[in-house]
Amino acid sequence: MHPTATRNEFLRLRVLGLSFASIARRLGVSKPTLIAWSRKAKPDLAARIAEDHQHTLKAIDDEVAQQRADLTRRHNFLKQELLSRAFRDIPTPHIETLAGEYQQQIENLKSSADFQSAVSPISNRQPSDVQPPPPTTPGLPDASHSNAPSAPAAPPSPEPIRT
Repeated sequence: MHPTATRNEFLRLRVLGLSFASIARRLGVSKPTLIAWSRKAKPDLAARIAEDHQHTLKAIDDEVAQQRADLTRRHNFLKQELLSRAFRDIPTPHIETLAGEYQQQIENLKSSADFQSAVSPISNRQPSDVQPPPPTTPGLPDASHSNAPSAPAAPPSPEPIRT
């Protein structure tokens, strides 16, 4: 009779995928004995192989998630760098004018929303009650402000980098 430690080592090596011949040489146990142990331990071997497989899949998933997070961080950094380069080509006074116009549009939308909610309850509001803001081109002022110099369209704002 072989010690329990030898049988456990056999199961471990078998889960790793080693052949009976390789295990027999390593443990000093005959191949027919290992085959008999394998037949008796078939459910245990299957469970250990499934557990090992799940562990491997989790390790792969974790590695992929880490790589994805790293690539996302690098991508966001590059988007911010591109955005900062795009703004270098726009004169500061134009950016200030554009920022003021956007702030005014935000205030108009806020007061319009406040007015709409004060005038009619949400349950009675119809889609025609809410007027959309006039269309604008991102990165450019409204057509009503044609005295401002035109600027190239800025790329979309990147999400902030979270570390």
